[in-house]
Amino acid sequence: LASDAAQELPSAGQGLGSAPALVFAAPGPPAEALSLRDLPAEGPPGSGQISVRFLLAPINPSDINTVEGKYPLSPPLPGVPGHEGVGRVTAVGPQVSEWHSARLSMPKGGAYRSMSGKCTTT
Repeated sequence: LASDAAQELPSAGQGLGSAPALVFAAPGPPAEALSLRDLPAEGPPGSGQISVRFLLAPINPSDINTVEGKYPLSPPLPGVPGHEGVGRVTAVGPQVSEWHSARLSMPKGGAYRSMSGKCTTT
């Protein structure tokens, strides 16, 4: 998602009911398999978790291979591709001391969405 579009979304914990994401329900050619959908927000982070708003995510060859079903690792389907991306921490759960809101983060996986939901900090 373009960073301008992601910046227009409310931060986690501010009434976000859903967030856009590129989703695929079955492997196939990316132009046919991917669709833009609103996924439900997961709510505030729990103990040891943070919420992240993705700002940028590159298109990596492994992401294309994942959507095509040719990569050895794949998210559970329906899934959100994107092996890497960068985002900003929007909320911090209990027992998280090394992270704070507004800090940049590089969550693993599911980067083709605007909000990461909950990420563990370990």
